[in-house]
Amino acid sequence: MNELHIAGIIAQKRRERGITQEELAEHMGVSKAAVSKWENGQSYPDISLLPLLATYFNISVDGLLGHAPQLSLAQIRKMCRHYSATLTNEPFDVALPEFRAAIRKYYSCFPFVFHMAVLLLNHYPVFPEERRAEVMEEAKGLFARIVADCGDAILAHDALNLQAQCCIVLGQHEAVFGLLGESLNTASYYEGRLIAKAFLMAGNTAKAREVHQCDVYKFLLHLAESLMDYLHFLEGDFERAKTVFDRAMEMIHLWDIGALNPNTVVKAYLLGANMYCKHGDVDAALALLEKYADFCNTQFFPFQLRGDAFFSEVGGWLAADESGAALIDEEAVQVNMLYNVTELPAFAVLKDDPRYMSIVDSLKSSLACGAPGSSRPTT
Repeated sequence: MNELHIAGIIAQKRRERGITQEELAEHMGVSKAAVSKWENGQSYPDISLLPLLATYFNISVDGLLGHAPQLSLAQIRKMCRHYSATLTNEPFDVALPEFRAAIRKYYSCFPFVFHMAVLLLNHYPVFPEERRAEVMEEAKGLFARIVADCGDAILAHDALNLQAQCCIVLGQHEAVFGLLGESLNTASYYEGRLIAKAFLMAGNTAKAREVHQCDVYKFLLHLAESLMDYLHFLEGDFERAKTVFDRAMEMIHLWDIGALNPNTVVKAYLLGANMYCKHGDVDAALALLEKYADFCNTQFFPFQLRGDAFFSEVGGWLAADESGAALIDEEAVQVNMLYNVTELPAFAVLKDDPRYMSIVDSLKSSLACGAPGSSRPTT
């Protein structure tokens, strides 16, 4: 991470100009001893001298201080991985102040603030229960600031949706209506097709094909997720819920979505098990939970969105997509996988079933040993 390096920068810039400490002192109206202390890190220039000193060296004040308020994508990814691990592995009252300090330091770097807020949202299950509302309000506030101040229409749009997601977690349905309205924007999925057509008009057929394939990929994963979410609204209609679930699973198998986005598959198994358990079909629920545990333990990690032989042109887009920068720590994912099986109310009726206990034991074993296929060292 960037820290202040003013001492070394003053010394470096002075040598680049080929002047002595005495000559710099004369220009700045201070003593040679003062310049010597600046370069040795024994003291800092008076704040009123910083603009004059920066101007003399033909750099910005930020450059003089060695502070970069804007971070590169590579820096954002590196820092988000660090803070994701911190939130997962450090005590909450140690991790959160460090997390907040980083946000304050780069408060004007909106992509960084966005990804840090995403980390708070993603790590919600691992926070102490009595502090979750506090953290969600904090994430919601960060997203709101991005929407209001960032000046980037795409980032602001993503932040608005995640602000609404925080409201859902907090049970604030009226706030969601205030942010997103109460009806769909029918034009919201035309962007990809329009960009692809623009490339085609420009004579760049290859780029048009790539953009459109990425658009199909995004829509396919969105459709799969939407079908899973639809199950929440069908609890009173078991037959229709089963139909939706069966069609979703057919789609997942047809398109091999487990290879594209493993998270969609584990969500499907979990929601299906939840549905069957609530309606008394314990065998069907346990069968899906067994598939859930097996997939979590053997196929989920290392987690990443990816293409395949059909979606052969999405790799570059996925690699460049900034939303992939704030991936949740793999250990936190495993904790959430276990939490989903052991804490959801629908599965309470299974607690004494040997098959269920075996499922829980297999997930606990994976959590203790590290995910198969993961590059994360075992703990």
